[in-house]
Amino acid sequence: MEAPLLRKFQRIFAPVFFLYLAATAFGQPVSVITNRYSNDRLGLNQSETVLNTSNVSDASFGKLFSLPVDGQVYAQPLYLANVNIAGVSHNVVYTVTENNSIYAFDANNPAAQMLWHVNVGPAIPCSVIPICSTYKGLQPIIGITSTPVIDVSTGTIYVVAETYVSSTANFSLHALDVATGHERLGSPVQIAGKVAGAGDPSYPADAPGGQVVFNPFMEWQRPGLLELNGNIYIAFSGHQDTRPYHGWIFGYDGFSLRRVLIKCITPNGIEGGIWQSGAGLAADAAGNVYANTGNGTFDANAGGSDYGETVMKMNAITGMVVTTYFTPDNFQALNDDDADLGSVGTILLPGEQFAVAGSKAGVIFLLNSSQLGGYSAGTDAVLQEWPTTLRQYGDPVFYNNILYDWGAGWTAIGFQFNGSQFNTTPVIMASDYIADTSYSNEPAMAISANGTATGTGILWASYSLYGGADGFSYQGVFSAYNASNLTRLWSSEDNHARDDLGGWAKWTTPTIANGKVYIPSFGSVNLSTPGGFAINVYGPLN
Repeated sequence: MEAPLLRKFQRIFAPVFFLYLAATAFGQPVSVITNRYSNDRLGLNQSETVLNTSNVSDASFGKLFSLPVDGQVYAQPLYLANVNIAGVSHNVVYTVTENNSIYAFDANNPAAQMLWHVNVGPAIPCSVIPICSTYKGLQPIIGITSTPVIDVSTGTIYVVAETYVSSTANFSLHALDVATGHERLGSPVQIAGKVAGAGDPSYPADAPGGQVVFNPFMEWQRPGLLELNGNIYIAFSGHQDTRPYHGWIFGYDGFSLRRVLIKCITPNGIEGGIWQSGAGLAADAAGNVYANTGNGTFDANAGGSDYGETVMKMNAITGMVVTTYFTPDNFQALNDDDADLGSVGTILLPGEQFAVAGSKAGVIFLLNSSQLGGYSAGTDAVLQEWPTTLRQYGDPVFYNNILYDWGAGWTAIGFQFNGSQFNTTPVIMASDYIADTSYSNEPAMAISANGTATGTGILWASYSLYGGADGFSYQGVFSAYNASNLTRLWSSEDNHARDDLGGWAKWTTPTIANGKVYIPSFGSVNLSTPGGFAINVYGPLN
């Protein structure tokens, strides 16, 4: 096989093969190489053979150690097993910070601590962004926000950073060796470009005639990165709906770092950002990519090219051409009320025949993934839709035919799926905590299990104990629930002195791998006196 074809074969198939081996062969450790565990974005590690409902309790489970970092972490930690570093095999946890740092830590041995650390440049101060003076968002700097992705076949971790040099903002894609942190050949590459369009200019001055230009100063890279068929896909939104901005998707060949795609979501309109509470673009085995957009112009029903307030299904092979979409009939009301459809990402249910999406308005939609439903005035041509919570952020998770949801003003709940539709009345419900109705305080969740074996399913959730975590940090809580009935097994607040989470990092998916749980902490619960940023590591105490 010729070398270029061999590399392409490795990039496409090796990550899948690796994960299969890691999860099944002789108890080998599993790896977590992408946001929410898989491109289906289910929020599920179904290969956890150590932790179960019997050994996760206040008596036997707690915080083991913390791994210090230099800034806030909004990205999900990633985990790669059996990495050869200087001749020694390590299970490695990777994390990134808003200070534009990337860290590799030994996942099991606190004495080993940091294996390598690189910084890719100065982050952009929030003070130079006008909206930050009135609407806090990220504070006090913005650097690396999204969850990276790892290509196992080439041993590369891909990271997007925003830097600020000589009063100029830039986004760049970095391809780093997982064993050393060294930049791969051709890395980094600047993320830049323009498309034809008559939409809101991406610079304060008018864009060149008939063009919309990507403006890093006005954009925000929140969703986790997607690797699909050897390409890295990167989605953007704006800073807290501050115009001018657009939703964008860029694609880069993972080997050469050559740009292979640039797509503007509203080339002839405004906004249409993709943020999804940090969830990555979803993708199926056929190469289709799903994105949920927020407030913005919608005119696709009239033959236009603008897709605000829309669930989009695009084919990556044909340059992200939209093949089917769904836009709620009340999209204008969603725009008017800042009630983005795109506040959560798409979840592809097992078999990929069905997709689940949600909105900031607290509504969940069940969609036929082959025909999402389009737009119909006065009705929605979807399989199901139902209100669940006051607000929907942080993304639901799915396991063993239960969709777990936890929004503002509610406790954790589960909806039963019978293979074609949901029972829209919760079949299970937690009883110990109701999420604060303050803004941006909706819990982040993940599930670990050993297949569908009884007594192994655990729902993990982190949340703020009080207050609205939008530009503020409050005491965080990390809890574990029996996934079968949502009874609480353990909480970091049950033994605060031992298990304290610290300040809550909003909507950051916890990573469960090989008997341990990795979750960021803002350390200080007061952002005006930041410090103590870390990845907390929880696991069995004996």
